[in-house]
Amino acid sequence: MAMAMAMARRALILVEGRRYNGPLYVQEALKLGLHPIVLSANPAQYDYVAAEGIEAVRVDTADLDALIREWRGRRGVVSRVRRK
Repeated sequence: MAMAMAMARRALILVEGRRYNGPLYVQEALKLGLHPIVLSANPAQYDYVAAEGIEAVRVDTADLDALIREWRGRRGVVSRVRRK
């Protein structure tokens, strides 16, 4: 019997995943079975995103409200954001 709902994937979300650290985090995330996602104002600046076929979301990462709007309503995303 097929499952009625697909299982939610666990993700590692990188905000502006830098050129040096980003690929390392992505490699480890994949080893752990996580789905890496890069949030960036300009995802094209990170060569590893295209090379690894990583999901990238263009969003103003300096704007917390923009980040919240981008992810609101997506299934499986943590819904609580703490503000200082």
